[in-house]
Amino acid sequence: MNDLYFTVSTEILPQVSALDSCSHKPPYVHFKRKYHEYILYVLTEGELFLREGEEEYHLTKNDCILLDPTRTHVGIKPSTVSFCYFHFLPGYKDNRYPEVDENHSLRADEMLFPKYHHLESEKAIDMCRELCSKVHEISLDANRLNRARASSLLHMMMLTIADDIEEIRYIENAGAKRKNGTVTELKWYLKQHYMDRFDSGIVSGQAGYNYDHLNRLFKADTGYTIYQYLQRTRCEEAKKLLETGYYNNTEIAVRVGLGSSEHFCNVYKKCMGCAPRNRL
Repeated sequence: MNDLYFTVSTEILPQVSALDSCSHKPPYVHFKRKYHEYILYVLTEGELFLREGEEEYHLTKNDCILLDPTRTHVGIKPSTVSFCYFHFLPGYKDNRYPEVDENHSLRADEMLFPKYHHLESEKAIDMCRELCSKVHEISLDANRLNRARASSLLHMMMLTIADDIEEIRYIENAGAKRKNGTVTELKWYLKQHYMDRFDSGIVSGQAGYNYDHLNRLFKADTGYTIYQYLQRTRCEEAKKLLETGYYNNTEIAVRVGLGSSEHFCNVYKKCMGCAPRNRL
């Protein structure tokens, strides 16, 4: 499979026209088509055999693929499969995602999104499955509010997939960056454990340094203390949850490790410059 990526805006919501979850058994074979919109498949069970253009894909559980409107796709052979899908346009002027490779330099408001990806982290898998579980509910009602929620849900799905890729690359590159290796590994640790109760002793033991010394190293490299970086990470994750329209402040506070709704609102306003507000 080729290493094709797309640059996707983190600020512009995709425009979803259709979505649902479905299951198939043999003799099902995916039909041939060249669709006028992008289609994202996220497999929750089984396998799917597809050809898009000249490229063949054997998709399995926790795989995702973004099908392109410029290429014809078709099933290759029967399979048993469960997946959720989204038909959508990017919301850009030309409704196209630029195609790039993995070394493309991103702007602050862009993310790198894969043509094909196998979800690796438990956090990403759990979130994508949770989002997939909501797809059918939205598909039953095409009113304006649910259409907006469909777009927000897809946006959250894409952010989760992009974060999983960033995390994998982060881990792979950590060993090569020995000069700042401790800080690099600690950033990754905080991204993995932001929902847990903060304990300076655990953080110190994880890195193998005295906490005060570690904090000085961390701030010199990032501009933030360890705790400030953790709170910002929590708020960035909270922002993604707010965008789906499915979680209230109390639920989000618990999910990101900020305890109460009041504490979450105070921390979010301090870190993000505004009160937490549902996009919808």
